[in-house]
Amino acid sequence: MARVYGRAGRSAFRQGNQLLLRTILPLAAAGLLTYAFFRTRGLLYSGWETAIGVAALGTIPWCVKETINLERAARRYYGGADGEYDVGAVLAQLPDEFHVFHGLGFYAGDVDHVVIGPTGVFVVETKNHTGTIALRDGRLCRNGTPLQQDFIHQAIAEAMYVKGKLRPGIPCHVRPVIVFARAQVRIRTAVEGVQVVPLGALTDIITGRSTSLTCNDVQIYVERLTQTANKIARRERFMDESGGFRRAPLSTAPTGNAGIEPAELSRAGRRASRYP
Repeated sequence: MARVYGRAGRSAFRQGNQLLLRTILPLAAAGLLTYAFFRTRGLLYSGWETAIGVAALGTIPWCVKETINLERAARRYYGGADGEYDVGAVLAQLPDEFHVFHGLGFYAGDVDHVVIGPTGVFVVETKNHTGTIALRDGRLCRNGTPLQQDFIHQAIAEAMYVKGKLRPGIPCHVRPVIVFARAQVRIRTAVEGVQVVPLGALTDIITGRSTSLTCNDVQIYVERLTQTANKIARRERFMDESGGFRRAPLSTAPTGNAGIEPAELSRAGRRASRYP
């Protein structure tokens, strides 16, 4: 099994939690305004009391709408976290000579997964879309409709970022990969150098290439990426009790993504143990 650093999906899960916490404000405002409306409903004989009642009645729908929007956004992050977790579970099954990093900080968010091994360095961006992914006029499409975000250039930017952190002393291609964890992918060739694959093909994309890095090269790159991960861990206060971004245990799946979790656990029931 691969050596795993960090926890897949934790960043997305945290962002979902933050959005849910933000729903407290509009919910509280809606409650206060509802109280104000009913409190002044029977006293509408002065100007300021009438204004309070009208303002309360008009603002409550906005509070409810804002709460619904925040909850929907949180659910998207939770879905993304689930997709990252499943991809992390697949990457953990790579051979022993591979190293897998999860949630590496990036100036525009975070890099979902970085894989370093004898076949090279791979930056894996996870997407949790459903349906059918195809290519039309150079753009990724979902069920025939172009995707709003430019995932191709996002993956390229992340690969360039990781390459800058590695500072390779030898020619080293950092290969960007986009994996759709829930969708069917009908793309057979790389798009601007980016491989777009379903979850079932991810392992073959990584292990199917010829050897391009020696054991010494792999160790150097792992040490450099670990230094970057440690800085991120200190900045975001994600360090464990040892004070470092140490490798996740390989024997117990619920503590990270080092193994496949028991099949009998439902997706809803296992979410809390996925992202401690």
